[in-house]
Amino acid sequence: MKSQSWTRYKIKDSEKGPVVWEAKRLRVASTRTESPNATGQAVSAVVIG
Repeated sequence: MKSQSWTRYKIKDSEKGPVVWEAKRLRVASTRTESPNATGQAVSAVVIG
């Protein structure tokens, strides 16, 4: 994830100015059989910094 740059998202305008979040996206897959998504399919996760 170090090589991936942060993507900025404008969430809303507040009284103090725009609220901006920075996020990175990654793909994860569950390997636990008791997981609700036990198919092993990859899902997206968002890391907010």
